[in-house]
Amino acid sequence: MRQPVSEKDIGFSTRAIHDGVGDGGDLTPPIHQTSTFILGEGPYVYTRVGNPTQEILEQKIASLERGESCVAFSSGMAAISALNFTVRKVYIQ
Repeated sequence: MRQPVSEKDIGFSTRAIHDGVGDGGDLTPPIHQTSTFILGEGPYVYTRVGNPTQEILEQKIASLERGESCVAFSSGMAAISALNFTVRKVYIQ
């Protein structure tokens, strides 16, 4: 992945276009519509766990919000459930 020269030197529009671009350098990354991947061929196994399209989305949102990372969920209920499980795991042991 490309890294910006300096976070302060680039604006919102430039980050929206260039950050999170895949290794191929495409400004418009391909959409991976597959649900399964070849086991052992790469970091992806099943789309619900993660896929290249979701990873690019998360990188772009993290860049635009000036955050370290981002996690994208398929629904609001999935996000709420993840938050509840995380809080429960941290505070109730």
